[in-house]
Amino acid sequence: MGNSETQANFAVDFNTSTISGAISVDDPHVPSQATGPNTYKFATMTVPQTALTGNGFSAQPTVTVNNTGSNTYAFSNPTINGTFYGDSSNVLAGALSADYTKNGTAGVATGHYMAD
Repeated sequence: MGNSETQANFAVDFNTSTISGAISVDDPHVPSQATGPNTYKFATMTVPQTALTGNGFSAQPTVTVNNTGSNTYAFSNPTINGTFYGDSSNVLAGALSADYTKNGTAGVATGHYMAD
């Protein structure tokens, strides 16, 4: 699928021990893509309101593909997890993954993110 950058935005409520948010995914860095890197318009991974467990979370987000170009994508089994770090738990880092097909060819998309 190519390499992509991500942009993460989360809302964390430590009073109710919940997190929600979204990760915007850049177009895969493929020379034939119509948009350039750092546009974050390829897809959005939406994390529903999820309970925090310990110092982190694990969720099944929804993946919405916004810019397929000339390709056909389908995503399934998306997962995301995260752990809070730092003296004030002000850093969140984690991993995400999903199975996908691109024009009928299967693959696995994996990645990581960090938010401060």
